[in-house]
Amino acid sequence: MKNFTCFLLLSLFLFDQSLYAQKGIDFTVGGGAYFTPIAGPMTRSAYFQGEMEYHQTPRLSFSAGVITSNFTYPGFNGSTLLPNGTIIPGTYDRLNGTELQSNFLAKYALLKKQSFALRAGAGIGLVSYSRQVLITLGREFPAVVEVSNTDIGFPIQLEAEQKVYKNILLGLRAGTFVFPDYPFIGNHTGLVVKYRLK
Repeated sequence: MKNFTCFLLLSLFLFDQSLYAQKGIDFTVGGGAYFTPIAGPMTRSAYFQGEMEYHQTPRLSFSAGVITSNFTYPGFNGSTLLPNGTIIPGTYDRLNGTELQSNFLAKYALLKKQSFALRAGAGIGLVSYSRQVLITLGREFPAVVEVSNTDIGFPIQLEAEQKVYKNILLGLRAGTFVFPDYPFIGNHTGLVVKYRLK
């Protein structure tokens, strides 16, 4: 809920600024491959992204967006010996997790042509992540519980975009989310489709 509220407020602000300044604004959807080490070893999944981007100048823009991903990661295989001597068969071989980001970025066009741009961006955001954890210690039988947390961090992004038809742009985007105490989560790369409203 915090992520959605943050995204909504930032989006409304950017949309208001674009109407007032009569400058371009992009509505973006995208998706692709998502890699996160939050559950242990790097886990691969897919993600979906929505974003609104306000162009202050031809090179400088500001965006508010959300990224969501669901993923699975290995649990355990084979039998497990609990502290009380009970042997549990390996039925929890896959566990589930989710990540949800809401980001605000400032972007700058490193390369700008008439119909092509290469943009780099950095900013601040919230990431909410949850994952299933297998609890065995002190239990006769294992239990799967869900743990979750929300933290502040710093998204980084690189994007190449090409105008393909009037106000339609296609792009390739790569990004990550930096924590001060945990280097990189939410690594992603994928395709985006933009509609530019002027």
